Amino acid sequence: MVTFNGKTHPLLPKYTKLSYFKRKGLFRKYVGGRMFYLGPDAFKARKLAVVISVFWCVRKAEGRTWQPEDLEFIGMAKEQLAKGLGRVVLKHGDTHLEFEHGEKYPSWGKKRKGQAGGDNINEGDEGDVGMVGEAMEAFKRQFSSNPLIAASHRSTMIQKVDALKTVLSPDRALASMGYDELTAMVSKLTSRPKSVKTGKKIAAQTAINLISAARQFFNWLRDSGRWEEPRGFARIFRVNRKALLTNAERKEAATGVETFTVEELDKLWQAANEQNRLFLALALNCGFAQMEIATLRAWEIHLDIEPKHIARHRRKTEVFGQWTLWDVTADLLEKRVRRTPKNPEELALLTRYANPLVRYSDSGRTDAIALAWQKLVAKAGVTKLGFRFLRKTGADMIRKIAGLEVSEAYLAHSEKSLARVYSNRDFDKLAEALTTMRTQLAVVFDEQLWKDQSY
Repeated sequence: MVTFNGKTHPLLPKYTKLSYFKRKGLFRKYVGGRMFYLGPDAFKARKLAVVISVFWCVRKAEGRTWQPEDLEFIGMAKEQLAKGLGRVVLKHGDTHLEFEHGEKYPSWGKKRKGQAGGDNINEGDEGDVGMVGEAMEAFKRQFSSNPLIAASHRSTMIQKVDALKTVLSPDRALASMGYDELTAMVSKLTSRPKSVKTGKKIAAQTAINLISAARQFFNWLRDSGRWEEPRGFARIFRVNRKALLTNAERKEAATGVETFTVEELDKLWQAANEQNRLFLALALNCGFAQMEIATLRAWEIHLDIEPKHIARHRRKTEVFGQWTLWDVTADLLEKRVRRTPKNPEELALLTRYANPLVRYSDSGRTDAIALAWQKLVAKAGVTKLGFRFLRKTGADMIRKIAGLEVSEAYLAHSEKSLARVYSNRDFDKLAEALTTMRTQLAVVFDEQLWKDQSY
C-alpha cells in the first residue's frame, strides 16, 4: 500500500521495473521523459523507483509534468532510504509519502523483462542483471548437486560462501562488481575482521580460505557467463599468508607445532572408555584425524595377516599409506569392527545408531569423534587441544625417530619430487619407527606401568 499526503494512492503501477547501466555500474529508471540514476544497490534502487513512480503518477493524473519540488524530494529520498524491509516513511516540506517494502530481491532467472512478478528488474541494453546474493545461492546449489565433490568439501564450501556475505553485499548488482570492489573485498578479509560467532579476529588461515572461496565463486560466475571479470582479476586474490600474521602469532609459530606430552596422553588414556581408547590408538598409531577414522572401510583393515595392518589411500590426498598396527590398536579395532553392522559404504566404524562417525546434512556437520573428545579432555583435565593434535603428536614423534621422509609416509602426504612417480615408499622403515614409538608410549598403554609411574 502507498499513501501520498495521507491518501491511499491507487495509480501506482503494479510492478516497478528497473534497468541496469553496466558501464556506470548503476541502476536507472526512465520516467516521464527523465532518466533517473538510482545507485549501485538494487534493494535501495527499487525503493527509490517506487518514490519516483508515485510522483509521476500524481503529476500525470493532474495533467502536469515534473515539478522542482518533486525532484528535490527524490534527491532527499535517495540519501535517506535505508536497506531494511518494512514500512518506509519520507517527509519533506509539505510532502508526506509512505509505503510498505517487503521483498528482498527476486529469484535468479525467474523475473525478467516481460514477465509478471514482484519488483522486476529488466535486462536493459547493457547486459544481464543479477544480484550477488542470488549468484551465491545459485553457486551453492550447483556446488551441492555435483556428485564428484565430497560431502565434507561441499559443506565446507557452503559455509565459506555464507561467511562471504559479511564482505559482499547480497543486494548489490553482480555486474557492478569490478576491480575496485573485488580489491576492497580482499582488503577487508586480509584485515582479518572479527568473527560474528566468536567476537575475535578471524585466523590468518581462515582469511586465506575465504579469499580462495571468493576466487572460486567468481571463477564460476565468469566461466558460466554470468559475470565479466575485470583486468588483473587473478592478481587481486594473491595474498601471502605470512604477511597476515601478527607479531604475537609469528612468535608463537616460532615455538613449533603444539603436541601432547606423554604425561597428557597417559591421563587421556586412563580417563577414556573403550571407544575413546580406540580413537586415541588410531590417531597415534596411524596418524588418523576424524575423517580418516570415519571413512575407514572394513576391507582396508587386515587383522588376519601378520603383521596386522591398515592399508588404504587417504581420501584427502589419494596417497597410499600402510600402517603396522600396535597390539593395543589391533585388539580394540577387532572388538569394535565385530559389532559394526553391514552398511552400503562398508564403513568399519559407526555410531551406536548406525550412522557415520562424521556426517553432513543441510544443517551442517555432525562429528561424533569431536564430541566424545571434548568430554574426554574435560574429564582428563589436560590442555584443550583438538583431536587433530594427536596426529601432529604422532608425526612429531615419528620424525624425531626416523626423519622427515618416514613422517611424510606416516601422514600420507603427497611427495613433492618426482620420487612419487619412480619409486614406492619404504613402509618397512615406517613399521620400525612405529615399533619404537610404541615402546616410547609403553607408559600410556601398559597397565602395569600405570601403577609404577611416579608422576
